[in-house]
Amino acid sequence: HEMDSGRDAWDYQYVHNAPLLVAVETGFFGIIAWTVFTWLLILVACRTAKREAGPGWIPFLPALAVLAVAGLFDHFVWSSWFGQLMFWLIAALAVTSAAFSEPQLKRVEGRLVGEKKIS
Repeated sequence: HEMDSGRDAWDYQYVHNAPLLVAVETGFFGIIAWTVFTWLLILVACRTAKREAGPGWIPFLPALAVLAVAGLFDHFVWSSWFGQLMFWLIAALAVTSAAFSEPQLKRVEGRLVGEKKIS
């Protein structure tokens, strides 16, 4: 395929694969950083899912999975403001739910009340 020199740059479509688009736009170190961040985010969500018995974590793991699968076939997670907003909102909620999970809150409450650890 040849590029049509009569077309403007914004007339061309993005690559419809978010990881490939990240690699093209940010280079080797960018794709490594993005991959590490994404895997750490999924790891935090999975650990929270295993640790929690309550329903607080439930929406985040499937939402991350949907965004990951959608990113393989579309570029909106990386290129549109709505996709970025959705990704960062879900990421923030997943990390927050891990940080303020029930076992974590009980530990914090115990320290605030001044309970001593019994060994």
